[in-house]
Parts: sequence; C-alpha cells; structure tokens
Amino acid sequence: NDNLWLTTASYFIYRFDGREFFQHRISLANYYGRISTYKIIADDQSIWILTNLGLVKYDGKKYTLVPMDEKLKIGFNSKLILDHNKRIWICDEAGEIFRMESGRIKKMPEVRQKANEPIAGFYGDAQLAFFSKGGITVHVEDNQTIRSGKLDWLPDEEIFSILQINDVYY
Repeated sequence: NDNLWLTTASYFIYRFDGREFFQHRISLANYYGRISTYKIIADDQSIWILTNLGLVKYDGKKYTLVPMDEKLKIGFNSKLILDHNKRIWICDEAGEIFRMESGRIKKMPEVRQKANEPIAGFYGDAQLAFFSKGGITVHVEDNQTIRSGKLDWLPDEEIFSILQINDVYY
C-alpha cells in the first residue's frame, strides 16, 4: 500500500496518495452510534483501524468489525502494530496485550504476566518487544518463546523517550 493513512477522533480516516487527501467515512452495518478512531495501520490487503468499538478492517470497499474474545479498553494511548510476520497486535489502555488470530482478537495474558505489570508500549522489527512502565521488557520470538528482562541501566524517562511511549493512565 503506497498511501499514507491518518486517523482523527471522528468517523473519518484520511488517505494521502502523495498529492492530495481523500476522506473516508467509517460505517458499520447495523451500527449508528459514534465511532472514534485512534490508530491505523496498513498491510498488503487491508487497512486496520483501532476504534472505540475495537479493531475495524477496511478492504477498500467495506468496513468490518473484527470479532473479539474479550472487550478491549481502547483510547488515545492504545497501541496498534503489525509485526514482521504480518500479525496485528494491540495494547489497550489497561496495558493488556491482544493479537489477531484466525480472524479474531484474542487476549495474550502471558505477555503481561511475564512483565508482572501493565504493558506501556511495544516495538516490532525482527523481533517483537513489549515494554512495561517499570522498565521490564518482554520479547516474543517466532517460535512463541517468551522471555523478559529489566531495563535498569536507563532511567524511565529516557526509555519512554527512546521508545516514544506516552504516559499511560490506568
């Protein structure tokens, strides 16, 4: 996808094709309430929008709310990432981690359990790493091995600055 996608706290998402902006209104079948958008990512086939209702998939024609096993606490500080294996991960306002598996959003409690505190953010490149507010890192490797360690050699302010983690409210 060669477009730049942006969200606002409204029904709309915006696509920039390099020359001009295009506005897209989010609408879901049989839902007439307010939809607030918080984060957006694109993969090769779809646009994924984190909203107050949950994760919404846009295939270029229609919007679909992705089924969830459990309600997420979504807001401005929530995080959304696509890892190098094209898996979608969400960190909600409560510091809980979720991943899309088989077309559903599923809670991944083992990440927070390994950190022993709420997750504040994550980073994904060759390996996915989650960061707690207290400086605990939790790495999830391709084979699903989870390991953790303490980032105690940097002050919290520097860790948050480097990782661009905003303050998280619980």
